[in-house]
Amino acid sequence: MIKGLILDMDGTLLDSRQMHLKAWKTLLNRYQIKKSESDILAHFGKTTEEIAKNLFPLEYDIRKIGAEKDKIFITLIPQIDIFHGVPELLNKLNQQKYLICIASSNPKKTIQTIISNFKLKVDAFVSIEDILHGKPAPDMIIVAASKLGLSIADCIAVGDSPYDIQAAKVAKCRVIAVLTGGYTSQILKKYNPDFILPSIIEIQKLLKTLS
Repeated sequence: MIKGLILDMDGTLLDSRQMHLKAWKTLLNRYQIKKSESDILAHFGKTTEEIAKNLFPLEYDIRKIGAEKDKIFITLIPQIDIFHGVPELLNKLNQQKYLICIASSNPKKTIQTIISNFKLKVDAFVSIEDILHGKPAPDMIIVAASKLGLSIADCIAVGDSPYDIQAAKVAKCRVIAVLTGGYTSQILKKYNPDFILPSIIEIQKLLKTLS
């Protein structure tokens, strides 16, 4: 029986793809480094530092680059849209006694700001500061279940990227892929999620069949 939901944030709860892209473009322009949109988007779902490693030459201080990107992104939060119906969905799931943990590769300050701005009803969250290895490593899923006080078997993860699916699979957690983050169904199917949904809003119907 599913008792806990481990939810990715960007592309799953929030339509934040363009703002992350804008933050990276701003930073790359600052350092006069040319990268295409596809170069940047190919790494979405990884940690900020992992993305920076793939976009910046080796001689750059990746921690510094990551911190700069996070500072830019947090100024763009007011421009982000939350997917339609998400706050209401989280409220309903809470009323139905599901425990909810956001598992995001963003820093703690960013996640707290988003939870506050959008008034998201969650029980816990896992940030990049809580783990040693970001997605696709399983750390985030394992820590999320622990924060909810549940076993992995009692949880299901939801995410929009191949990295979300891989992290859940390695942690031996069931996983739902959603199509709201820019990855196609064909791409996500290659990583063998347990389910694919158009959006997280459809999760209530699925949960009824899993209970």
